[in-house]
Amino acid sequence: RGYGWNHQESAGFTQVELLGLTMGLYCCPLGVALWLAAAGAMLANTRAVLLAQIGVLLALSLSSAGAASLGAALAYPSLTCGVIFCAGSQDSGVVNMMHNPGGLGILGVSLIFFTACITALTRTKAAAQQAVTTADSDNSDSNSSDSDSSGRFSHMQQPMASRRRPVRALAGAALAGLVLPTLLLLTALLPNTFEKFSPSALSVYMAQSATSAEVPGALMVSLNWRVSNHVVLKFFPSTLIFYGFLEVVALTAVVAAVFPVVGRGLGRTAFGGMAWGEVGTLGAFLVALLLWAHYWLHDHSFHSGKAILNTPWERVARTWGLTATLFISLALLPASKKSLWHGALGISWERGLWMHRAFGAASLVCMLLHILSYWVRFAQLDCFPYDAFHLQQYYPVNGPKGNLPLYDNFTIGLMVLVGYPALLVMSVGPLLRGKSWELFRFSHYLFLVLIPAVLLHGSSAWHFMLGG
Repeated sequence: RGYGWNHQESAGFTQVELLGLTMGLYCCPLGVALWLAAAGAMLANTRAVLLAQIGVLLALSLSSAGAASLGAALAYPSLTCGVIFCAGSQDSGVVNMMHNPGGLGILGVSLIFFTACITALTRTKAAAQQAVTTADSDNSDSNSSDSDSSGRFSHMQQPMASRRRPVRALAGAALAGLVLPTLLLLTALLPNTFEKFSPSALSVYMAQSATSAEVPGALMVSLNWRVSNHVVLKFFPSTLIFYGFLEVVALTAVVAAVFPVVGRGLGRTAFGGMAWGEVGTLGAFLVALLLWAHYWLHDHSFHSGKAILNTPWERVARTWGLTATLFISLALLPASKKSLWHGALGISWERGLWMHRAFGAASLVCMLLHILSYWVRFAQLDCFPYDAFHLQQYYPVNGPKGNLPLYDNFTIGLMVLVGYPALLVMSVGPLLRGKSWELFRFSHYLFLVLIPAVLLHGSSAWHFMLGG
């Protein structure tokens, strides 16, 4: 039976299988978080026994290696051709990680464990450096006057902004010249949905041109660039809008770093406590958002123009969902404390938090409107409220409604189990931030469950999450 990515005559999955997948999405981040917390505390504790710290690092390494090995085994057919080098492959690769949610989850967990090892080592090194710094600070007073008189530290008197300009320029250039173009090329090369990540499906997709992605007479159309007989790069308007906006921001950051007068101008306060640079970024984003809404509401042809999937309410509901994905992707950018974007823009993590809050709130609003719009659509199809709250839906878009729910897209039921709770928890959590910081903090970790679910549920979601 499998998990039923394609529309068949039966649901293609049982509720037990769906519940198992959902429990995996919930429990894996929880288990990893607890494991990392315990390991991090052990490694950061300078009084801990060295043998115990070595044991923790060894356990992290073995866990990472085991998860990576199992994930690689499930993903073997796609990995043998190198994923992005699968053009011309004839291997059907029936068993692969992207068609198996378990394999995908295991590979994701292996990446988390790998990150955990790096984080643990970094924390241990930082703790050691802090201990050395504390020890050395006791002797710093006696030498400070000599250092000042010798003039060896006269460069410390330079303005902080001038010393940071080369770093900002380098970070912005890395984003504009390497990171963002590479991510755009990946979205142009690889399929937008995970069920096509088997070698033969990758090969077929890479060789095809995007000819039915837009309606006739669309203002924005996909661009096809044939590199060879087996590879056609497909630049969709949505990805060009998203990465184009980020490219403008990155290039502006480079200009501001290279030309101080521009940087000072963008750093001046405009109104409401916002700098002119923030106002300009917001304006550029609003332009991108208008283009985004026009493309998905009017220009795009969902499912190659299938009429029942391109009705007004279908378009509205799908556009709200895709816009929620857009806001989630952008909300991730300022969330990381160590980011090229902070270096390029010359702002602190605290300074960029308002963008995280704004994009996060907008994503929740769009999620709610996505759900409500589909409830209207379900009512049109005479399957509301059943489809809104059950794990298997009728959603009769491939034929007349029968006596049993036959729709086989397990990701809708998955979002009932993940999206509904996430919408509630992440809406209430920020309201409790002032009263209960810990409750707000730990409720935020639900994003570790929500984002994998969104990646499975939304076509093209990874195109934008990759940039976030």
